[in-house]
Amino acid sequence: LLNQAGELTVAAQGVHRRPGDIETIMGVWEEWNRASLMQRRLLVELEVNQQKQGENQDSDQDPLIGRLREHLLDERERLERMSVMLDRLKQESAEDAAKLQLIATRLDDDIRDTRMLPLSTLFNLFPRTVRDMAREENKQLEFIIEGGETRADKRSVEEMKDPLMHLLRNAIDHGIETAEERQAAGKDPVARLVLRGRQRGRNVEVEIEEDGRGMDPEKIKSAAVSKNLITAEAAAEMSDAEARQLVFRPGFSTRAIITDVSGRGVGMDVVRTIVEVLKGSIDVESTTGSGTSFRIVLPTALSTTRVLMIQCAG
Repeated sequence: LLNQAGELTVAAQGVHRRPGDIETIMGVWEEWNRASLMQRRLLVELEVNQQKQGENQDSDQDPLIGRLREHLLDERERLERMSVMLDRLKQESAEDAAKLQLIATRLDDDIRDTRMLPLSTLFNLFPRTVRDMAREENKQLEFIIEGGETRADKRSVEEMKDPLMHLLRNAIDHGIETAEERQAAGKDPVARLVLRGRQRGRNVEVEIEEDGRGMDPEKIKSAAVSKNLITAEAAAEMSDAEARQLVFRPGFSTRAIITDVSGRGVGMDVVRTIVEVLKGSIDVESTTGSGTSFRIVLPTALSTTRVLMIQCAG
């Protein structure tokens, strides 16, 4: 249905150009009308010249000139009728094109709407898993879900299950401290883990935020160097923001041992790959000791994208 609606939109755009084609025909009609007017003027001059030459037979009685006059009068009448028809055709064509474009746009929007699902369809899969993981890790946390009513493309909702699960696992295993560690750092022993969805223009944002230990840039760079992902010289020149992007490198991990909670299934590099396949982007913000936030931005609709094409200088 979506593909057919797309073809209908293309057809509607073609019909939308027809009034312009009719305008071109009207230009030809105007040239024809001017030529006909010139012929009538030439006929008058011919009649005047014959009268001046004093011919015995009046020009009105000349059968050839009379037939020519009748032909030109008929032609003028046909041109006038054609002018009325072209004006009406242009107006009706423009109205039909506008109606078709409106119908095609509405149909396209309605079909897109049937592909949309609320993020709650995805978010509601996680509370029990998060609770079980926190219990296994002996960590106390409050899991908060916001923006479940936000709607996204069905494919995005389906494809984001594993990446979000991985991010939640990492948040519990790597990010959030135990209750004792949090108390020692002057924090509330109950950590806060938020899964949030929201609409931003034509995009959907999905954010996972926790108030754990944060990401230590120096630890990340050291792990990347030890795994030969970067050189020590490159690590020394990296900013903290650049260092945090290393977690998306294939093969990166700050853990020597893969636990039952994190490190299973997909890695951060696969998370980014899946997001990019969905035409989205992922970014991370973190403050050491205060927490980490992963923000995923996805287009609301994946099927087609409306664009404005511009050509300049060829």
